[in-house]
Amino acid sequence: MDVTERNDVDAAIAPIAARQLGLFTRQQAAEVGWSRHQLDRRVRAARVRRMFTGVFADNSAPRTWEQAVLGAVFAAGRDAVASHLTAAALHGFPDTSRDTVMVSVPAARSPRTRGYTVHRVQLEPVDVTVSGPIPVTTIARTLVDCSGLLSLGQIARALDDALVRRRTTLWAVEQCHERLGNARLRRPSMLRTLLAERDPAVERMESRPEMRVFRTITAAGLRAPTPQHEVVVAGNRFRLDFAYPDVKLGLEYMGFDPHRSRTAQDRDFRRHRLLQGAGWKIVFITSATSDDEIVASVAAFVA
Repeated sequence: MDVTERNDVDAAIAPIAARQLGLFTRQQAAEVGWSRHQLDRRVRAARVRRMFTGVFADNSAPRTWEQAVLGAVFAAGRDAVASHLTAAALHGFPDTSRDTVMVSVPAARSPRTRGYTVHRVQLEPVDVTVSGPIPVTTIARTLVDCSGLLSLGQIARALDDALVRRRTTLWAVEQCHERLGNARLRRPSMLRTLLAERDPAVERMESRPEMRVFRTITAAGLRAPTPQHEVVVAGNRFRLDFAYPDVKLGLEYMGFDPHRSRTAQDRDFRRHRLLQGAGWKIVFITSATSDDEIVASVAAFVA
């Protein structure tokens, strides 16, 4: 094989590897014209390296955890996806780390594995999404699968974070939980508890601190406020974090923002003045406001 032919073949595999974090499979190499002997010769020359059976990496590509995950998915074969703790890390769940590789395959398959963990499970198309080029279980499916691998607090924080970022819904998690039922590594009672604790209104909230305010109020036996309530005053539209429209009580969570401009501060002052002029009482809450103070502020106006 002369240099020109070799370069032509290498150029053919390059765009495939570029889309796949520097990876390609033996089948993909064959499809662009590499024989087994040519592929093995490139491995011996350290131009590519063998990651898993039938999976290779361009040695010029960065060696990352994501690359290892995608390599394991390719090695596990058709319909394999990253899952469990690996999916949790790919989705950015709080309290998770990128130090494990777990893959799920349909229950009927039993791939040979080395260097990663395989779960043989029931997989439906609705359970699968992508993280970059990596097929991965959805957030709802990942929460269900990890219910026996993470603590109650870790699952609760992951669920709240996903709801705040609008990346899943309570309905999606509940439907996935009911469809899959009991299985090894799952704790259905944990998810039932977390779902029961969360009012559908939390899906309209915009931060985890807002969820804390909402739960503090309802846990005290007070009626739930309306989240993200819109008020029109003198032709201006304002959105309150929480409101009791019948008594014109608004609750606003104030987070610290060192980059807040003077213009924004002036706009907030004008907003507050207009709301007060329209008869609204606004209670401001910060991270330093205790649960008791939140409850007392609301209880003074709401039975």
